[in-house]
Amino acid sequence: MEGLYNLEYIYLIPITLSAALSIRSFSLKWKKSFKIFSILLCITLIIELFAISWEWDFYKNNIWNLPQSNLWIYNGFTTVRHIFLMTFFYYIINSPILKKMILWTSFIFFIFSLINYCLIQTPFKVNSYSMIISNTLITSIVILFFKQILNDRKVIRLISSTEVWIGIGILLYYSGTLPLFILFNKLIASNSPLLTTLLFINDGLNVIMYSLFFTAFLCSPQIQK
Repeated sequence: MEGLYNLEYIYLIPITLSAALSIRSFSLKWKKSFKIFSILLCITLIIELFAISWEWDFYKNNIWNLPQSNLWIYNGFTTVRHIFLMTFFYYIINSPILKKMILWTSFIFFIFSLINYCLIQTPFKVNSYSMIISNTLITSIVILFFKQILNDRKVIRLISSTEVWIGIGILLYYSGTLPLFILFNKLIASNSPLLTTLLFINDGLNVIMYSLFFTAFLCSPQIQK
């Protein structure tokens, strides 16, 4: 059982690798969107390590003794991650209308998620409402990005496109975990074994997504504005 428990943190490997490799976007002077995504990956790694440390030991010391749950960290990071991802797509989407849509939906989401975090579902419960909205918006914008690629007259070598690999990773994870968060409140009350299974699927999709991000930064940018 201890070995299985340790596998819970295997997703840290692709996160660390993708974050480390993405830093080359600064030294190679890649466009702004990749630098934004690199910052997101580095922040994600820091948040993950902080959340794990909090649950293990950091929740109490000589100064404070707070709840052991690290949900307040992940719930807060949902909003930060959403804004970073939308900013990334803002810079690689060409349509002015879609750019405005990204700005307005990001603003509305920020206000809603803040209210949800503080007043509705609160920090120490899974903020599934915010995650449902975030997953839906991000999945939609990724699909629109791929539509942009298909309509582009330029010949793009998709297999070596950084944006495409990132988009595939995001699409797989956010569309794949959307049903989990839609059913989360119902399952936690009525079918915890199924919820546990879906959480394992979530972990697997996490590993796949960050592995694809790592692959993305092995490529050189192909789609330039």
